[in-house]
Amino acid sequence: MQNFRKLLLPVVAVLVFVPPSEAQAPRYDLLIKGGHVIDPANHLDTVMDVAVSAGKIAAVEKDISVSAAGKVVDASGLYVTPGLIDIHFHIGSGGAPLNWFDPEARSHEGPLGIPADLALQSGVTTVVDAGTAGAETFLEEKEWVIDHAKVRVLAFLNIVANGMSGGLEQTVDQMDPKRCAETIKKYPDLIVKAGMATVFGCPFEGKIRPEVTLGFIRQFYQLGIRDMSMADTVGFGNPKEVKEMSRLCVTEFPDVSFSIHLHNTRGLGLANSLAAYEAGIRVHDGAVGGLGGCPFAPGAKGNTSTEDLVFMFEEMGVKTGVNMDALLEASRYFQKVKKDVRYSSSIIEVGVPVPQGAITKDGSEQKWNM
Repeated sequence: MQNFRKLLLPVVAVLVFVPPSEAQAPRYDLLIKGGHVIDPANHLDTVMDVAVSAGKIAAVEKDISVSAAGKVVDASGLYVTPGLIDIHFHIGSGGAPLNWFDPEARSHEGPLGIPADLALQSGVTTVVDAGTAGAETFLEEKEWVIDHAKVRVLAFLNIVANGMSGGLEQTVDQMDPKRCAETIKKYPDLIVKAGMATVFGCPFEGKIRPEVTLGFIRQFYQLGIRDMSMADTVGFGNPKEVKEMSRLCVTEFPDVSFSIHLHNTRGLGLANSLAAYEAGIRVHDGAVGGLGGCPFAPGAKGNTSTEDLVFMFEEMGVKTGVNMDALLEASRYFQKVKKDVRYSSSIIEVGVPVPQGAITKDGSEQKWNM
């Protein structure tokens, strides 16, 4: 038998140590686990997980593994929603003249409003400054606030060049549509519409004739503005006036997007909003709990309650896209943290009616949970 020489080959075990920096990183930086996701744009209203990677939403799914994220936050029992938008904000420094502190200044009132980034405490990531600045003061607002804020800041530009400061806002001869429109065109990414305050009445000049407002709208239109807001700043309007003014606007300018901003100063907020809707205006401002007002207009009280607006329209079969349960949850939260504020909302006070059962056999009235 032929002999074969056995070859003994050495076995070398190579252990490769991978530095931590080269180890496989988690797929996501952050995982928000088990929260109730409300995202109207994507038609989501359910419990889901939200994963974040490189500062962007990477996944919104059910039961994402915790091992896939570097950090996990338990959001059980909480609402998770895209950054909220506050469409009625007054940011700090907007509206004051550049030399407001100078003895020679035409106005010595300090800057209006609050720091823009304070909105982050309420989950708000975009604010819309509601006309604090005009054409003359907008550049200051941009350079001092907008360019440095962490939140996104948009603006309604005041038709008065000086904005809300200096006591000139209620003066018709200080309203300059041409200069306002030129500024809007110069900053189209920041200024979202032209706004007109005290459309139905002014605490200084009294009732405002529709021809005056239409005159300004025509000037804006000729200058290319197609997004305008009308405000009943101090609650002078009544349903008949609001409906007629709204009808004139949408009839003469069918390609303009009009919005209406109403105050419930004398209890006509809902009625006025319904009148504007029936005339064709589809964008309506509201405020949680009917909060708000107007610090520079005597007698101005809170805005129309968002809860009451949503309830009214939904009961009429008009879809608002607002989740009433989530809205009321937000309202209750504000009531807890701001106990010194008076809220003005019928829905907050008595709730949404819930039927408790069918009419009884003896014909007695149906019971409701009020």
